[in-house]
Amino acid sequence: MSIINKEDAQFFKRITILIILFVLSLSYLAYDRSISYSRYERVEYQSSGATLYANLYYPSKNLGFQEQRPLIIYCHGIGSQRDFDLRIPIEFTKRGFYVVALDYQGHGESGGNIINIDPNTNIPALAQDCSKLLDKLETLPFYSNV
Repeated sequence: MSIINKEDAQFFKRITILIILFVLSLSYLAYDRSISYSRYERVEYQSSGATLYANLYYPSKNLGFQEQRPLIIYCHGIGSQRDFDLRIPIEFTKRGFYVVALDYQGHGESGGNIINIDPNTNIPALAQDCSKLLDKLETLPFYSNV
């Protein structure tokens, strides 16, 4: 029969607390923050043979001095995804902007691979993702306000 001394008990308490904190932090990272902002639309489009996704956030304030509202394309860093940090897009919507945040090839929900090359143009697909997104946005009803 083994006896656990006081030092070992303290060690196990600390490890247990660290594991709990680690699990809680992982659950925070996995939380879909875009659901906390209700005025957005999920946009699906094609780029270099892959299906990509973006979130289009609508302005949350009607600013009287603006007849038309600017559009900002919010691009995440490599290894991230479109809804990882929404503080910046949400702040712009408060100031009367439309904001679209996209997932690059192979990021978030988007298909493809970051190193894909468009077979028609021989241009890296990553370079065309924003251009193809703009083409898609021009077909949506909100675009007449931009």
